[in-house]
Amino acid sequence: MSEVLDPPSAEWDASAADAIVAGRRLRYVDIGGTAGPPLVLVHGTGGSWQSWLLNLSELSRGHRVVAVDLPGFGRSEPLAPTAGMADYADAVAALLAELGIERAIVVGHSLGGVVVMRMALRHPRLVAGVVNVDGGGVALTARRLRLVTSSLLVVNALLSREAVVRAITRRRRLRRWLARAAMYDRDVLTAELAGQILATFAAPGLVAAVAAGTRDDIADHADDVACPVLLLWGRHDRVIPVALAEALAGRMPSGRLEVIEEAGHCPMIERPREFNRAVDSFARSVNDR
Repeated sequence: MSEVLDPPSAEWDASAADAIVAGRRLRYVDIGGTAGPPLVLVHGTGGSWQSWLLNLSELSRGHRVVAVDLPGFGRSEPLAPTAGMADYADAVAALLAELGIERAIVVGHSLGGVVVMRMALRHPRLVAGVVNVDGGGVALTARRLRLVTSSLLVVNALLSREAVVRAITRRRRLRRWLARAAMYDRDVLTAELAGQILATFAAPGLVAAVAAGTRDDIADHADDVACPVLLLWGRHDRVIPVALAEALAGRMPSGRLEVIEEAGHCPMIERPREFNRAVDSFARSVNDR
């Protein structure tokens, strides 16, 4: 069984702040503050910094943690519709410069995995290590890419209606229906958790970000990433199957794969304790280099 935990109610809201980066507002949370490169958490499509509610407390005990709303998601202002994944990577890098961070370990989930892999290629002095969580760098077939993209756009349209969000939050059957593609144990999406992460799912930048992700060719350049890379995957990921992560790990001289059992596409939510331990262990190994 997956770990069904309730997130801290509004514990982290007071830590949220805004920075103006390249003329656009970016929302982020910055907590903790110990020695060593900070952990930077980058959510996936439809996510926000709240995607990491079950991870912030534990990870911030040993690390400075920055969780960001990508441009066009959560409370961050969008980029131009023609922006590519490199622009999202540059936006996160610019935020870190604003925060005085010169070296970091970047953790990206799903589409955020594309962003952090791009960061490693474009800003190698900034990126000390990458944790790619069920995300970018794998080569998807055209059919799977169309399926994933169309599903995200449908869900985005549904969740743009407040009445739909309220109904899903309140009704277990609807929460299970929504979670069926992304989570191995659909009961992990509790009412409290759904209420906090679904409120920002329908984002103004989602369509543009999905388009940018489909255009990106990071899969052709993943083996150029020189820093240490941890591929952290749910065993039962139906969106990006673990077999694709195995193939990616075989191509990356600096990468290794760790599989989290009884998890689907969102192990940071489904198995938060195992996820937190894996990220912490990787971060400490990078710091010891």
